[in-house]
Amino acid sequence: MPVTEPQREECPEENGTNCKKYYECRNGEPTEKQCERDTLFDPLNQKCEWPDLYTCIEKPERKECPRRNGNFLKPNTNCRKYYECKNGEPQEVRQCERNALFNPETEECELMEFYTCVEKPERKECPRRNGNFLKPNTNCKKYYECKNGEPEERQCQKNALFNPEAEECELMEYYTCVEKGNSDYSYLSTEPEKKRMSQKKRKLFEAKHKLQEILRMQKRRTRREAMPEECSF
Repeated sequence: MPVTEPQREECPEENGTNCKKYYECRNGEPTEKQCERDTLFDPLNQKCEWPDLYTCIEKPERKECPRRNGNFLKPNTNCRKYYECKNGEPQEVRQCERNALFNPETEECELMEFYTCVEKPERKECPRRNGNFLKPNTNCKKYYECKNGEPEERQCQKNALFNPEAEECELMEYYTCVEKGNSDYSYLSTEPEKKRMSQKKRKLFEAKHKLQEILRMQKRRTRREAMPEECSF
C-alpha cells in the first residue's frame, strides 16, 4: 500500500493580515514571524524595513484608521480627542490641551482662537458650535452661550431682552419680544420696534454689557485655574 506524504501548506511570500507579519519558509514549511516594533515587512526585498524606507499599502483593518499612519479625529468628542494610528493600529487615544482643538486637515491640535471645530453639534441648544442662541419659552430673558457645541445658560439683566439677530441683550424700551409658534413646539423670537436707541444710550449699554462679559470671563478663568489639570487618555 503506497504511503502518501501529508499535504504541505502553500508557502506565501507575505502575511495578508498586516505589514508587521510575514512567513519564513524552510523546506516548504511556513513559519509565521513578526518584524520588530517599529519596522514593516517589505515583500519585494523580503526583509523588515524602517517606515521611512518602506510604506505599507495594505488596506487598513481598523475603522479608527482611514490610513495606516496618521492622526484621526475621534467622533463625538467635540474635536478634543483623536487617534494616533501606526501601521493601521490605533494607539492610545490622545487629547488636545485645554485651549486647543483637533484639526483633521492638519492632523494636529490648534488653538481655539485660530480654529473652529466643524464637527456636527450634538446639542439642539446650539445651532452653531459657537455663538449666543435664544432659550425658548423664557420671554426672551434667557439664552445659551455656546462654545465648541457645549451650551451654558445665561440671563439678560432685569431691563433687557435677548435679540437673536444681534445675539445679545438689548434694553426693553427699544426692543420687544413677540411669541410665535409652529406645529412642533412653541418658541420665542424677537422683533425690533421702529424706535431707535440714541447713540449715547446705546454706547452706554454696550459698554456696560462688555464690562459684564469681561468680569464673567475673568471669574470663569479664575475658576478654571483653580481646577486640577485634565489627564490625557
